[in-house]
Amino acid sequence: MTAAFALLVLVALMAMASALPKVLPKSGSSPHAYDSLYHPVEGPKVYPLSSTESHAWPLPLAWTQSTQSLAHASLGDDTLSPAAGLNWHLTNFNGSIEIPALFPSQAHLDLIQAGTIREPSIELDEGPARWIINDTWTWTASLLPLAKAISAHKELLLFFRGLDTVCKIFVGGEPLAVTDNEFREYLFLNATPLLKDAASIGSNLTLIFQSAANYSKQASIDHPHTPWPDGLAQTYQYPYRQDIRKGQSDFGWDWGPAYLPTGPVRPAYIVGLDDENDANRTSVDGNSTSLFVARSSLDVYREGSFNNLPPNQHASWIVNATMDIYALHDLPGAQLDITVLGTKHAATNVTLSRPLRAGLNEGVWATMKVPATGPNAPDLWWPARHGKPTLYDVEMGLTAPRLRDTRTSWRKRTGFRTIVVNQEPVTTAEVARGWAPGSHWQVEVNGKPVYTHGANLIPLDTFAPRVSLDSIDWLTSSVLATGGNLIRIWGGGIYQPDALYDLCDEKGIMLWSETIFADSMYPINPPFLESVRHEVRENVLRLNHHPSQMLWAGNNEGEPVLFLVADGPKVSKENRTRFYREYELLFDEVILGEVKGHSRKDSYIPSSTTYGYKKLDPYVPRYKDFPKNEVHGNGEYYGYSAPQFFNTSAYTFSSPFRMVNEYGMHAMASTHGLERVLAPATSAPQQWSFNSTQIVSHNKHSPPGNLTFPFFPEDGQGQMSDAVKLYLPTPAARANGTLQIRQWSYATQLIQLIYVAQAQTLEYRHRGIGPQRNSGAVYWQLNDVWPGSTSWSSIELGGRWKPLHYGMAKAQAPLVVYANWNATIVGEEPTLSLVALWDRETAPNGGKVRATWYDWEGKAVGASREYEIDIDQKDSEANEQDTVGGQVITSPAPLAKYVSPGVDTTAVWLHLEVKADSISTAAGAQQESYSWEDFWTPPGNLASPATLKALQELGQGKVELRELRRGSEKEPDDDRRVSEGRKSVTRRFEVVNTGTKVAPYVWLDHPEGTLGWFEEEHSGAKSVAHGSIRRSRQQRQSVLLREEDQTSRVIHTRAGSRDHGSSPKAKPNNLFWLRPGERRVVRFVQRYGGQKEEGHFDVWSLAELLRKT
Repeated sequence: MTAAFALLVLVALMAMASALPKVLPKSGSSPHAYDSLYHPVEGPKVYPLSSTESHAWPLPLAWTQSTQSLAHASLGDDTLSPAAGLNWHLTNFNGSIEIPALFPSQAHLDLIQAGTIREPSIELDEGPARWIINDTWTWTASLLPLAKAISAHKELLLFFRGLDTVCKIFVGGEPLAVTDNEFREYLFLNATPLLKDAASIGSNLTLIFQSAANYSKQASIDHPHTPWPDGLAQTYQYPYRQDIRKGQSDFGWDWGPAYLPTGPVRPAYIVGLDDENDANRTSVDGNSTSLFVARSSLDVYREGSFNNLPPNQHASWIVNATMDIYALHDLPGAQLDITVLGTKHAATNVTLSRPLRAGLNEGVWATMKVPATGPNAPDLWWPARHGKPTLYDVEMGLTAPRLRDTRTSWRKRTGFRTIVVNQEPVTTAEVARGWAPGSHWQVEVNGKPVYTHGANLIPLDTFAPRVSLDSIDWLTSSVLATGGNLIRIWGGGIYQPDALYDLCDEKGIMLWSETIFADSMYPINPPFLESVRHEVRENVLRLNHHPSQMLWAGNNEGEPVLFLVADGPKVSKENRTRFYREYELLFDEVILGEVKGHSRKDSYIPSSTTYGYKKLDPYVPRYKDFPKNEVHGNGEYYGYSAPQFFNTSAYTFSSPFRMVNEYGMHAMASTHGLERVLAPATSAPQQWSFNSTQIVSHNKHSPPGNLTFPFFPEDGQGQMSDAVKLYLPTPAARANGTLQIRQWSYATQLIQLIYVAQAQTLEYRHRGIGPQRNSGAVYWQLNDVWPGSTSWSSIELGGRWKPLHYGMAKAQAPLVVYANWNATIVGEEPTLSLVALWDRETAPNGGKVRATWYDWEGKAVGASREYEIDIDQKDSEANEQDTVGGQVITSPAPLAKYVSPGVDTTAVWLHLEVKADSISTAAGAQQESYSWEDFWTPPGNLASPATLKALQELGQGKVELRELRRGSEKEPDDDRRVSEGRKSVTRRFEVVNTGTKVAPYVWLDHPEGTLGWFEEEHSGAKSVAHGSIRRSRQQRQSVLLREEDQTSRVIHTRAGSRDHGSSPKAKPNNLFWLRPGERRVVRFVQRYGGQKEEGHFDVWSLAELLRKT
């Protein structure tokens, strides 16, 4: 970009920005709200370089085009406060832009903060904002505020925890280093004279960031490789993402934009050190002033463990502490004390693996043994629904004769558990019990197989410094509330911050992490591989102490991409061999070596989707070399052809698999999300239509493969509209204002719910009792990376749940009944069978299923049928590897067999209710009075003429929502949830169908300015006579109080947990069906906001799709 052109762009952008309120006004955000996502640096004296404000977004995210309000709010005090907040400034290459900046930050964020640009997700700003990608951006801060403090130290270290990505570092105008890996931490040992000189004269610390797009293109030229065929280096928007160690989705993906942000994305520090015998030294809590623990790790595993293999569950525990230590002097005789606080387990004066020398000592370690049996054995860490996630603080203290009376001590929180992804061969005994031959793919926790109910996590925001602790806490709590026990951290984004792992440790959510490689071949030149070795080592060590961290994958989808492309007919035999060898060098040798070399507790797979191995050590991949009757590895499935949605035989990859790690369907954002990015309907009504330019620009499925903008994704839009037209009433073509988009949003989200939760998730769970013995399902995807997007997510940016998330709460419940609709054979009548499914570790006692068929008037079309759930628990030893229990309640039969003769089967629906006396848990506890329900109708029925007629007769506005009060505006204390000092308030609502026809898929929606979820208050609905619906408030309260006496109180946990989830009985619930006159009482669990709500609580049903005004 020329200087003249850059100036013209700047003038135009500033004119555009000045016409609008600034999106991010400066305000008093808590210092280090983003810094707090990373564990504090352990050192004698640490000076944070962060600014006194943060870009972190608080919740609730109250922001629409009409308000333009994105002001920062206080997120609480952080444990790390700067000696003095540095004043940072940002400039571009030619100096035409010079604005105040924050730290950590990215260029886009500071430009937004200054009002130079708008949020680039608004309207069509993504394209015009691309000039930012091609510019060079410089962050500068004077070191004068730190001059007095740092000048007193003998030695100074400069420590950066993350620079995105290609950065030249200058101190006082003198070059210090160049970095080129976003995922590494950089410790500079030669910074003392430069820092002291610069601080003494008030000179600057300067960080110059080169364009990642330009650098990666040049890197592909500087390190040429065998040309990769199309698809083996997939381009979404910007090319050459493989040639730079940066978040791959920054270059564009099929659910997010290509912003290629750049800047100092993680905290940075100056560390001061002094001699122990220096009378003027600065001592901190008695710690040594001549040592800096740059990195520490805890690896807790069973004695004799080997990665990927089930360990001896009776073996003692080994606690391995590994450290990178910088010392001013040689420290002969240095020793480590290790203490498991709150227990009798301690080891003192443990000799280090090697003596400490002056300088940086990498990979120094010491171990202690902890008995696994006896009265003092530590309690085990268990994932949710399988036991308590017990955690222990481990204190480490480093001493040496030269340090005299001082020591350096620090703590890590960890847990005692074994988690293995067992891929060993299926035994002949298992084959005799019905298993398909092959190998396992089974998560085993403390020796017990666990069915994984999981979700895929993509980056939490396109701009990492906007992520707050609130947002991570909300996402993890949302997973827990819906029965999830695993999050897969997708390998195309970034390594997630410590806070995510901390919260998952506390909540009992297992984490599957991946090194950042996705859908491509990668270079194998020596500098690239060396950078990768450091990157993987640092992140494995950083995350090792977390009991939730259980698996490392080398890449996302690398193995199937290799099959699809390298095995193609246009690839020569020589190149095919070369591609396989390059792939194996990176993922089967380099990355595998770093994981195994620094963790004994975690399993490793080279690719997220893989057929596993023939031999484990040395690693020999299986690939596709196995008989057709065998089942190996894990897989994924995406099917976007609407007529095939319920062809369950298609729910597989090229061959059957033991576990599914990706499956899903995209849907539009809510109207709340769209209001964040679309032009207001009052000024641009044409943008509030299904295929408007602004709508489709927020749908990246499928991306153009180049920089075309705006781009119309015909396949993504068409797949959604085809499904809606086939299975639901088509939204009214002449709906006015924002109504049409609200209809399409609701409709596409219903399709997502029905297809992903009710069909796919339950089908995969059903396969847990079949020959495949499916051991888990991880749906795509949990979250969004930008606002207002069409995506696969179940939760939007900002935390709002889509219908899919409520659907996952039902599909992942401990005991469910599955309407197994078999539409596999084209031309033949589909069949239906009812199947009960449960996790074996949470088996029901005294379970019953009631199945009731209704017509659109709410009348039963045949007697309600009740079935006993027969669970034989005597075979637990024989089926010790099975994770799913199940019972086929009704044999497959045509739909007409389920209803009375002569009933129109296109106008019927099913209400399934499950009750059990109790639910067992792995911890031996009992949850009493378990209940569950769901609603189902055959695919296509909701678009039948009979349904359309019923919905037209129901009309709009016949489902009413009323908030209930208990005689005063203030609710009792026992109706509040407390978590880490934050109260979660429950608000109560009554939902009533006042019409004469059934209201399907009643959707309750909360306004902006508040965040939470709806949950059931009663198990099942109450029927109300038509004439008694419109009662007075006093009468409604009287009835309500009588009903409350028959239900249990909500139980709240106030200590030791961040979880603000529901009581054992209360479950997230939305999208229920109401017969005429039927009413329900629901709670809204309000976690954030509520003081300044924008709008009101609202209710919709399927009939709203036919509304025109």
